[in-house]
Amino acid sequence: YRRQRQMCKETVIKLEKEHAVQQPKITREQAISLINEKLPGCTIIELKLDEDDGVPEYEGEAVLNGREYEFTINAVTGNITEWEIED
Repeated sequence: YRRQRQMCKETVIKLEKEHAVQQPKITREQAISLINEKLPGCTIIELKLDEDDGVPEYEGEAVLNGREYEFTINAVTGNITEWEIED
């Protein structure tokens, strides 16, 4: 029973490491700055920290001149990974 319990514990630790969420390196304020650089004068109407496959990301929406923009920023690298313009 002890050996079986130890093996089970090791498996759980291994699975936790494989699915561990990385820590964000980009702050909310830095994410806002990135969007303002790409879309000067916009209003950010939504910005939330989420995660996708263990990678933290900021998802949000911005508006400029009546057009809506949806975006995703990798919160580890600061790269804009998705950018969509709504008509």
